[in-house]
Amino acid sequence: MHTECQAVLMDLDGVLVDSSEAIRRQWERWAEPHGIDVDAIMRVCHGRRAREIISIVAPDLNAEVEAQNYNEAEAQDMEGVRLVSGAKELLVRMPSPHWAVVTSAVRPTAEARLQALGLPDPPVLITAEDTDRGKPDPQCFLQAAIKLESKPELCVVFEDAPAGIEAAKAASMQVVGVATYRPAEELEKAGVDVVTPDLRDVRVEAIRMGDNRFMVRVG
Repeated sequence: MHTECQAVLMDLDGVLVDSSEAIRRQWERWAEPHGIDVDAIMRVCHGRRAREIISIVAPDLNAEVEAQNYNEAEAQDMEGVRLVSGAKELLVRMPSPHWAVVTSAVRPTAEARLQALGLPDPPVLITAEDTDRGKPDPQCFLQAAIKLESKPELCVVFEDAPAGIEAAKAASMQVVGVATYRPAEELEKAGVDVVTPDLRDVRVEAIRMGDNRFMVRVG
């Protein structure tokens, strides 16, 4: 994949950081007193905000209250959180201010993970608190494009979850699937333009187009 763009929008968990151990551990902690099967949660949790996950798996509970409890605990849990290969190297080469992190995590969790792993602060950070509707709704990606003054069709999104891929495609953006948590075949079925196992084979190159465009190369 070689494509020109004005902005790169990156999911956090599963794209820049591998937080799968911490995420499962926190959902197990939350699920046990409610008698909920954690595997049922894991089947729907990737790419979604906590309050929407809880609404799916436990519609009888107060999702706002339960999500607040979950998010407070998750923001304190950095055990086992590690970088996706190539993440730091890619971000330090990213043309500033033309990139954003767009995550379903709350801001304290997102900032804690970025800081714990020594990743640069994104010029724009869109978190769960910044939108009325989470992924698969495109609102989060469209908001990032507005903040970066980029046309949606000239944004490239890096995503690892079907909900995020659906959101990016609904925003008319190009999508690179990162196969950290899910197999490449599943991401392809979800509609990505190309799949990469991690970020080691991703390159960004400046080009002179007069409108802040640059080239993203995958593979």
